[in-house]
Amino acid sequence: MAILHAKKENFEEILENHPLILLNFWAEWCAPCRAFIETLVTLDENEPVQVVKINTQREEELMKRFEVQGLPYSILLKNGEKIGEIKGKCSYEVLKQKIDTILAEERE
Repeated sequence: MAILHAKKENFEEILENHPLILLNFWAEWCAPCRAFIETLVTLDENEPVQVVKINTQREEELMKRFEVQGLPYSILLKNGEKIGEIKGKCSYEVLKQKIDTILAEERE
């Protein structure tokens, strides 16, 4: 898969076409956001999760819709529904573990 970049205009289509999504809210001025990119690329290449980046400087409406408070901020969506969130940046291993935990709790 390739990382997708969501905008208000294509967001609903992305939701319809991908059952498991990690939405990542970021900004160009945010150093931790830029440092998190490599982790997101690794996740996208190795896991069945579609990574979707949203630039908060350009997509304020989506930022408000998901009540983003700080950056980087990621939300795990399954079939368009929020099932978990991840605040801040972390390593690939930690991110994968957090996602696995969220998915396991969601199945219970």
